[in-house]
Amino acid sequence: MAKARFDIGRNIRRPVTQQATRQLFWQAVDDPQTGAACAEHQDLWEGYMRGELAKEEYEEKRKEVKMRLWFATYQATFSDHYKHNETAEDSHLTFFDVDHRQDSRELYVQTVMGHEKEWGIVLVELSASGQGLHVVFARPDGMTNQQAQRWMSERLGGIEYDKGTHELARATYMVMRDYILYIDEPKLFGEVELEPAVVRSEEATRFGKATTSGTEQTTKGTTEVTDATAPSEMALKAFDLFLERSGLDMGALNAIGTRHNSLKMLLPDLGQMMTEGELLGVLALKMPRYANEQDCRRLVHDFYAKYIDTNRPLSVAQKEVFKTISKGGGTKEGLMEAEPPMPRRLPKLIQLLVSKEPKIYHPTVANAVFPSLAAHFVGVNFPYIDNTMREATFMCCTIAPMSSGKSCVDRPVERILKDIRERDQLNINRENEWKQQCKTRGSNKEKPRRPEGLCIQVMDSDMTNAAFVQKLVDAGGKYLFTIVDEVELFYQLKTSGTKSVGKIFRLAFDNKPYGQVRVGVDSVSGSMPLRWNWNAATTVQQGQHFFRSMKADGTLSRINFTTIKAERGIDIPVHGIYDEQFDGDLKPYIDRLNAANGTIDCPQGRKLIKRMLKENAEIADLADDELYERLSYRAVVIAWLKAMTLFVAEGQWSKQIEEFAVWSMHYDMWCKMMFFGEEMRQQMQGEEIRMERGPLNMLRLLPDRFTVHDALQVRLSNGRDNRVMPMLNTWRRRGYVDVDAATGVYVKAGPWRKNS
Repeated sequence: MAKARFDIGRNIRRPVTQQATRQLFWQAVDDPQTGAACAEHQDLWEGYMRGELAKEEYEEKRKEVKMRLWFATYQATFSDHYKHNETAEDSHLTFFDVDHRQDSRELYVQTVMGHEKEWGIVLVELSASGQGLHVVFARPDGMTNQQAQRWMSERLGGIEYDKGTHELARATYMVMRDYILYIDEPKLFGEVELEPAVVRSEEATRFGKATTSGTEQTTKGTTEVTDATAPSEMALKAFDLFLERSGLDMGALNAIGTRHNSLKMLLPDLGQMMTEGELLGVLALKMPRYANEQDCRRLVHDFYAKYIDTNRPLSVAQKEVFKTISKGGGTKEGLMEAEPPMPRRLPKLIQLLVSKEPKIYHPTVANAVFPSLAAHFVGVNFPYIDNTMREATFMCCTIAPMSSGKSCVDRPVERILKDIRERDQLNINRENEWKQQCKTRGSNKEKPRRPEGLCIQVMDSDMTNAAFVQKLVDAGGKYLFTIVDEVELFYQLKTSGTKSVGKIFRLAFDNKPYGQVRVGVDSVSGSMPLRWNWNAATTVQQGQHFFRSMKADGTLSRINFTTIKAERGIDIPVHGIYDEQFDGDLKPYIDRLNAANGTIDCPQGRKLIKRMLKENAEIADLADDELYERLSYRAVVIAWLKAMTLFVAEGQWSKQIEEFAVWSMHYDMWCKMMFFGEEMRQQMQGEEIRMERGPLNMLRLLPDRFTVHDALQVRLSNGRDNRVMPMLNTWRRRGYVDVDAATGVYVKAGPWRKNS
């Protein structure tokens, strides 16, 4: 069989092409324009489905967005590197296009997954709108493109498809990496020969059922032999979740007399989530004895033949299970075991702000931009679900290994602060002129008064408490902002030990008054509501040391944490260029933040709060983890404030904002539990012991006659030191115990004796 060869082009209006290579393919897929166009296309689709766009308007805008995408001609390569039928050369691939399917991902999981090699598939991807499916496969021998497409349609249950894509020169628009569901790179890029599905010659002309590896079928379509295939991780998780929902256990599933009906209870759901071969593979692991019996195979086969319709919509329970397994997080119990994956589709502002940074930094940057974004708010309040008023206070610390790239935050933050820094510079110049005037006056001459309105929002990392209070007073209600490369620089704010730093963080989160009163005429005095957002970075060891004294006082729950997964052996990440185009794209969002004022409420935001509180309660209950529950309350507040900031910046609520906020909350909690969870849990346990009981009467815990060793063990088992003799001597002086002179054993005296 021949090797595949197809072309890729950058501009469909001027369809010059190049032969596809791995490098060119991934360059097109990872182009920021590709991701932006796919996201915009999805927004247009959702607007059309909500009735906000007429069909003509939707089609027109959709066409404009598509023009910005790269294109691929999977069915042909061109001898003159220009897309037209005259010079099209067969690529030996067929392109199969399914349009207008909102369940495209589910369609792949239910129908295609596990059959890729069997059917000669080399690529499966969503369409640019996310509402369609593209399947690229090796054309079976003896078939035309039209015949091969009809053959593939039958493999997918007779699904409707675009019948106009049979021409060799037909192009399709390329999509971003997250839309690629399956790819066989060696075969797609012609590095090895294609392996198309084997179709019996007598059936090729009428497109009957094909003989494929592992399955032999009669003309009536009944399967005589179906081999088990290796189950995917998603299939195994689906089985476990449906078993849990059914109320059955592994004992009932494998016991003779109940296993047949137990499996029958699970089949309606399992059959919609995986192929027959894959289910048999799952059963081989979960029900090893029964899976080898003819009764089990017949039960599974008959059920698939009679009742499973892959085109039938999923039930509510099946949708919930699919969402859980497709997110890669597994059950809620496992949510904290691995880093929560970012949503595939991000809010427009976040998508822009992460677009210049390598993907490894996207989670960090996506969370760390909020302190600088919210620094643009003046007099803006958001009513929380408990009717308290909150301001957008964000304190974000990136805690990650040495040399992992923590400075990735600095570049987008500087662009966000550009307008604030320009305003600050005017007042910095005014302040410097005043200082210069003071220097030129003699010591006996009256100094000029300090100018009013010297609002400088962005503070240097080299700060003292007095300078901090002065800037706070000068800001007049605006937010101060600080970015420090090392979190230890915050020690400069201390006034009476390091604990005062944590106190300042706590006051800032709630915008409580802060300041200082001094007697000296030239000393800084004043008090203002503490409005201060900051970004900081630290290594893991230094960060854990810095926050050690703040783990039991509520400080950590008020700070948003991020991290970076440093991996050995990866290439040096390459950052994008922040240019005038980036600033121009960012400006409308910043303008909306600057224009906001007063109280801003959002019904969708209130629903979001309830959703996040419910999710966290479920996770805490399933894990029986009170620490998680306590920490999660403020994590919900932080995530909700991010959603409200995006709501203002983008001018409208969106599903992407909600999903981003939920992810951000889980990511924040994951970082806190990973870096501080164990020590915080130990501190909380000590706190609970102190709260649950008063002074412990250790004499009650001892028998009427006891030795020094007995008393020592009671002290040690209750968290006391080994200084047992002072305690016993005190008891003797007060008449609580006596000593048996003959044996040296202590004896309870007076009312402390059981029989007294």
